[in-house]
Amino acid sequence: MKIDKLTPVKILDAIKYGDYIEDDLGQSGLVERIDRVSFRAEIHYYFKLSANKGTVIILK
Repeated sequence: MKIDKLTPVKILDAIKYGDYIEDDLGQSGLVERIDRVSFRAEIHYYFKLSANKGTVIILK
């Protein structure tokens, strides 16, 4: 599933462990860990990818 900053919150909330995601910069992999942090009026989504491929960060 391709995600970016325009992806609706409903779809971001539906992403589970083991789902394959790709961001708009080409970073992709299986989701190993998900952190959702509310900060003031923003929601920060952190999707840690397996095999040390990095983290996809989406700010809403």
